Amino acid sequence: MRAAQSEDRAEEKAPARMGVVDIRHFRAFLMEGERAKLFHALHTPRPAVALFQTLQTWGLIVAAWALCFYVSPLWLPLALVLVGSRQRALGNSLHDASHGNMLQGREANRRVGSVLFALPMFEDFELYRTDHLNHHAYLGDPVKDPDFMALPPGADGQPSRDGWRVYSAFLFDGPLWRKSLWGVLGRMTSAQRLQVLLWWTVVLALFAALAGPRAALSFAALWMLSRATVYHAIKVFAEVSDHIGLVPGSIIGYTRNLPGNALSFLLHPHHDNYHLAHHLFPRIPLANLRRLHLLLKESPEYGAAHHCDTYFAGPSSVVHSWVAPKPLPSLATAREALQPHHAA
Repeated sequence: MRAAQSEDRAEEKAPARMGVVDIRHFRAFLMEGERAKLFHALHTPRPAVALFQTLQTWGLIVAAWALCFYVSPLWLPLALVLVGSRQRALGNSLHDASHGNMLQGREANRRVGSVLFALPMFEDFELYRTDHLNHHAYLGDPVKDPDFMALPPGADGQPSRDGWRVYSAFLFDGPLWRKSLWGVLGRMTSAQRLQVLLWWTVVLALFAALAGPRAALSFAALWMLSRATVYHAIKVFAEVSDHIGLVPGSIIGYTRNLPGNALSFLLHPHHDNYHLAHHLFPRIPLANLRRLHLLLKESPEYGAAHHCDTYFAGPSSVVHSWVAPKPLPSLATAREALQPHHAA
């Protein structure tokens, strides 16, 4: 409990460092009246949901492989979409576990997160966790935020106002593609790489034992081809969508909530679309973020933040927000606007 509280404090120092957003405003809002009990309950992990999501994710991956291997290789395009999007889902589950939100206890999150999510994705749990906590602590810092992305320049040298140019600049970025393909293998120690190798040796040996060497080879090929194509495309889209085009300096001004619709299953699995809610309260499990979002929507300041209703079309779409986000008042200005005005 003490460790979790310490991590909570560490993660929520970010706004104080940036000197703009007072996160205590939103905490105080959520601690008012009936909201307090609901807010407290939202911090509780939901292991049954995590188990269902994990079984669903790995089940769809194996089903996509079986469709190609046992039915017809013509199913490969669908298999790539399924596997690539479920690889993104594995990354989101790793994200949840890295915050200690999936299960009770940091060690349980570390062990389960390593075996089920990190190692198959060529990640080391502690490396991932350190990088991600730095993203929270130094949000929007071009040097210290490991996930910082700036709008690429357009033809006139100014930040691009063309959505495709923005996306393609990152989609065809060599280092980003290699990271999607190989994870952080290049940063790992020999012992950490050995863990990844051992994981894949056991899994592919199991495929070979159950269905023959061709099965093992085809699963490995589908896994890597998915990472090189659909997974990379989804990962880039999702990570560009979180913050790019917004003004650093506060959590609420520099973070978007993304749509919750049928496409979210592919692009933002496991409630990863509530990104602003997550940055405000990172110790709340992903499975509870929708309920947190609905509570926060009762706050006018949160309601006026960057909420995208669609992905590709319209003025409130994600792509439009990359290049032409709406201006937001500071929290202080918003509070003043909400104060009742009295006649002199």
